[in-house]
Amino acid sequence: MENQIIILSTSERNALFKCLDEIDTKYIIRDRALIRLAYFCALRIGEIPELKLTDVNLKTREIKCNRKQRGISNVIKLTDNEVYKAVADYCKIRSLDLSSPFLFITQQSSKISKMTIHKFFKFYCEKANIDKEKQQFKVLRNTRVVEMIDNQCSIEDIVWWTGLTYTNTSTIYKLYTEKIHQLYTNYNENHLTELYKKLERGNNGSKKENSE
Repeated sequence: MENQIIILSTSERNALFKCLDEIDTKYIIRDRALIRLAYFCALRIGEIPELKLTDVNLKTREIKCNRKQRGISNVIKLTDNEVYKAVADYCKIRSLDLSSPFLFITQQSSKISKMTIHKFFKFYCEKANIDKEKQQFKVLRNTRVVEMIDNQCSIEDIVWWTGLTYTNTSTIYKLYTEKIHQLYTNYNENHLTELYKKLERGNNGSKKENSE
């Protein structure tokens, strides 16, 4: 269908992550961190090149996500140990070159481009035997949103996590800008703690299913 939202199945998602853990390429440490982080935080491809070293706090396991397309920036805690490890491993080698303020850079120390991200994401998808029609970077964000719905996260949870300000009624939901800005103002730490627990239960369930 033309307007169908394309997502990865649980087995496809796990196959992609397994590929990232097992394959050996020149930039695998960077690419693994980028893809895992993009999925976990539901990042748009245009948001990744703008991430800076100062946006990552390994001590608190937090990353500031500067959202695009009129989205609202937020700080997400990396509660998934595999995501945190991937980011921490990359930051170790990234700290050897401080000539650029950006988190994800090229061999020339310039910030990574969307074209480069598209290219290597497609490469890893092919290695993981993921269908060609799903070899689009936005599939990570779509998959994360649908998994949050499956894990019974509320609309408010999804809006906060993804930094949305509105969505199309033909997809998932529709909220007014005023209501969402009020949501960001009133979002408290206790609610975030419950949200992290809810997502962790979903992640553990997916990992268990993959190991059976």
